Amino acid sequence: MEYDEGQNTTTYVGAAEVEEEFNRDALKRSFNEFIRLFRRENCTSFHYHEELKKNVHTANYFLEINVSDLISYDARLQQGLADNPGLYLPLFEEACKEAAQPFFAAGTLEAPSIQIILYWAESPTLIRNLLADRISKLICIPGLVINASKTKCKVINATLQCRSCKGYHRMPIPANQQLLAPMKCQSSAQTGTEKCQNNPYQIIPNLCTYVDQQFLKLQELHEDVPTGELPRHISLHLDRYLCDRVQPGKRVTVVGIQTLAAGKVSSEGRKAAGIRKPFVRAVGIFLNEADPATGQSRHSSRAQVWRPEDESAFLQLSKQPDLYSKISRSIDPAIFGLEDTKKAISCQLFGGTRKLLPDGSKLRGDINILLIGDPSTAKSQLLKYTHKVAPIGVYTSGKGSSAAGLTATVIRDSQGDFYLEGGALVLADGGIVCIDEFDKMGQDDRVAIHEAMEQQTISIAKAGITTVLNSRASVLAAANPKFGSYDPLKTTEDQIDFQSTILTRFDLIFKILDPRDPQRDVALAKHVIGIHKSGGSKVTAAAMQQQAQEDGLLDIPTLKSYIDFCKHKCFPTLNTHAKQALQDFYVQAKKNANQLADGASGSARGTISITVRQLEAIIRITESLAKMHLRQEATQEDVMEAIRLFRVSTMDAISSGLQELQMDGDQADEIRKVETAIRRRLGIDTSIPYARLFNEFIRQGFEPFIIERALVIMTKREEIEWKQQRKLIQRKK
Repeated sequence: MEYDEGQNTTTYVGAAEVEEEFNRDALKRSFNEFIRLFRRENCTSFHYHEELKKNVHTANYFLEINVSDLISYDARLQQGLADNPGLYLPLFEEACKEAAQPFFAAGTLEAPSIQIILYWAESPTLIRNLLADRISKLICIPGLVINASKTKCKVINATLQCRSCKGYHRMPIPANQQLLAPMKCQSSAQTGTEKCQNNPYQIIPNLCTYVDQQFLKLQELHEDVPTGELPRHISLHLDRYLCDRVQPGKRVTVVGIQTLAAGKVSSEGRKAAGIRKPFVRAVGIFLNEADPATGQSRHSSRAQVWRPEDESAFLQLSKQPDLYSKISRSIDPAIFGLEDTKKAISCQLFGGTRKLLPDGSKLRGDINILLIGDPSTAKSQLLKYTHKVAPIGVYTSGKGSSAAGLTATVIRDSQGDFYLEGGALVLADGGIVCIDEFDKMGQDDRVAIHEAMEQQTISIAKAGITTVLNSRASVLAAANPKFGSYDPLKTTEDQIDFQSTILTRFDLIFKILDPRDPQRDVALAKHVIGIHKSGGSKVTAAAMQQQAQEDGLLDIPTLKSYIDFCKHKCFPTLNTHAKQALQDFYVQAKKNANQLADGASGSARGTISITVRQLEAIIRITESLAKMHLRQEATQEDVMEAIRLFRVSTMDAISSGLQELQMDGDQADEIRKVETAIRRRLGIDTSIPYARLFNEFIRQGFEPFIIERALVIMTKREEIEWKQQRKLIQRKK
């Protein structure tokens, strides 16, 4: 999006131009009394009076107003503010300035203006529903900030000087309007002296009064976009203390006034006066997420609130003994089997506890999962369903994603300024990113998400912009083996075409195979036929919800709300027995891995590895199991289930194929000879077709298995790299 002030000349339409009889002094007096005298129920202090006093003493010249409080005080004031914000809001700020006058130091010549920031908890209006009847009205819209401009200075009081008589003239500039200097000198008109020439004024920049101004681009939330349609967006204009409150990727609720921008000038020089582009002048912007440590919104005093009946229902749900099984079975019931995989995804949806260490460093609580296996095993369908049930979810495909599309990119606008536009990992902050076809991503693109997966930040140093963006998101990725499907005669290491640096960042790695089992095939066929028999184009959401309840499952809205509630209300820690069980498992697993590695070849030692990252993965899974039941302490039973999931996933992927890795000394010598031959054949940064290299070594008498093993080992060492869908081999070092 380009922010072009030349084309964004705005004309405020509606309230400011409506001829309406009202008593300005009476309205100011009512707003002044509200600020000074309003008290909340069961509270003895004057809330806004105390807040205003505190803000003035700390030089923060703004006041946050909850519109609900204004309704309880005087509903007519709220109704007038909602219908004619252009008339009422300036009076509100004038009244606030008068109420703050006693708090300024004695001798203050001119008190600064106080900005009114509104928070409105009414049912929000979707961006696609902002029609003509909402113009010049107070609106509340949810959305996702996808880019933000730099903060600039906007003139609110211009100082002009006459070129002839050198007289000064000071004039205010209304909100969202251009400076229109008088055509005649005001000084000569008042004094009756000799008239100055027409259009005499020039602006004196150093004597003008400025405020901060920023432009944001707000996009519809993913869950609000109808199927098959593109998400819509709208421009936001922010000023003063609203600037720099949010960054790209944040989910926000905006209170603002829908306004119209003047039409663009056509190629013939005529202005399309009847065509206006809407934008929103923000008068309040608040994050939708709460701080995990306090439950408070970062820029307002309001907390994340659920209705009492919802909290009661969630607490009853958390006490069900079979909740873990019920949630896992609710993960896409149309998919047959994959019980452990669904349980792992259930843990990923809830996540562990994010920790802040005394030195300021952070430990992630989000769980990353990799699904790798045969085609047609419902991997993509699992990703789609997870994206749909997660409170915050982004779905993307590895083939159509670049490093900038996943992380962030810097874009230049028409004025030559640079601004950031967040990618999938930034937009999914606090949720889950589902990446399909992960194996189709380029190596450079996969490396770009290393930092986001472990440190959960994205560092940008481009075009003079140096910053760090948050990407506190879980990653659920699906991939196929490099030969298309699993070959039981080959080792797992030979079939996973990923570097160990990316594999160790996944907490759980599941192999999803299509086994040759006639009994399972019969059960699967019955399941699929039953789904097609019971489904249909006329099945409604209510019918699906009723069917889920009959089957003892949770429907998507209930599951999504429960996940959101648990993530904001529960932050479990490990009890003493859980800590001891984790310690015993890590020591024993490390010992077993070392024994297996001692009896394996050099290539196997790179595959068999139990590190601290794996221990942290089990801790996160343990915490997620406790969070699922709204328990503040994780028990030894949670640890044992987390260890079981780790064994059937990552440990199974590590240990499979170890018999084939047991090679004698002669085979190891042959592999070293092939490695030496490859280095002689290929210079650094040169490439060769794989088929040609393979045939050359076959003619030299090397076995195909030895050649493949040497290529795998050199790939793991990052000595060579595959290009053009494994058709070309390039030597890197």
